[in-house]
Amino acid sequence: MLTLKLTVCPETEALWRSQVLFTPLFVHLAHSLESIGAKVVYGGADEEMHSVLAPSLTDGVGDVFELGEPVFFTPETLKETLESGTLSPAAVLYRDFTKLAEAEEELRREVVARLLASGVRIAGPATVFIAPTVTVEPGATVLPGCILRGRTVICSGAVIGPNSIIENSEISSGVTVNASQVYDSRIGEGTTVGPFAHVRPHCVIGEHCRVGAFVEFKNSNIGDGTKASHLTFVGDSDVGSRVNFGCGTVTCNYDGYKKHRTTIEDGAFIGCNTNLVAPVTVREGAFTAAGTTVTDEVPEDALAIGRAYTVNKENWVKRYRAKHESK
Repeated sequence: MLTLKLTVCPETEALWRSQVLFTPLFVHLAHSLESIGAKVVYGGADEEMHSVLAPSLTDGVGDVFELGEPVFFTPETLKETLESGTLSPAAVLYRDFTKLAEAEEELRREVVARLLASGVRIAGPATVFIAPTVTVEPGATVLPGCILRGRTVICSGAVIGPNSIIENSEISSGVTVNASQVYDSRIGEGTTVGPFAHVRPHCVIGEHCRVGAFVEFKNSNIGDGTKASHLTFVGDSDVGSRVNFGCGTVTCNYDGYKKHRTTIEDGAFIGCNTNLVAPVTVREGAFTAAGTTVTDEVPEDALAIGRAYTVNKENWVKRYRAKHESK
């Protein structure tokens, strides 16, 4: 059996890590090799790339080809090269981004066609980019303008898009991700995300939650039924079930030196424009008044108010206008 060993050069590694390309370098080659029964051995230490290129690792037997840069082959030149046991200059193709784009487009069409045949609904298939490492279950819907990459799983009944990016994440049944981005996270059943939401890495969001417009979650655990409908940042937090975040809420997780966690227990109500200065805890059923900055624990069922009360100065505007209009 022929074995192809891929040794990645620094330029290739940089492209892989920056994800300039929607599919990993070498995937086209690796899939072509698998189709003719050849083995692929990666010569580096990157576990993610290793798992993509060589699911069944082996020291291999027979000829070993070492490649020091991104190389892609047409099926014809690949077969010819492997049969001859040589890497002639004529066989090494796709070294520029134009050829690379053509190879990726071919792979994109193959992936989309396979998913459509399996029962995935893809609207505007020419606009969708799905890496071959992504799993999309039959019954899921992918709308135009979406990019799905990494070890992402889209469960049946989920609706992705339009214009969403999902990477290395699990999207459960019944989830909607509308014009938003999700990275290295898990979204529970029936949750809605977006539009224009950003779920950053290491989030676990429960079932039937709401992650609304211009909401950002980061490194947080969110309980079932919790809602943040707009303009909110929740970072480094453990949030219970049925919590409501008012518009403009911010968890102040960074003190300039270290990150700190915020804890919000079940049923709490966080009023609009609340600042939660971590580390801090809001106990079960507690409320924070709009405009409050919370620096100490809020007891169960208590109302936290941390703001100046309004003072009305009668006829102040008349005097102000008169002063300036008289000049």
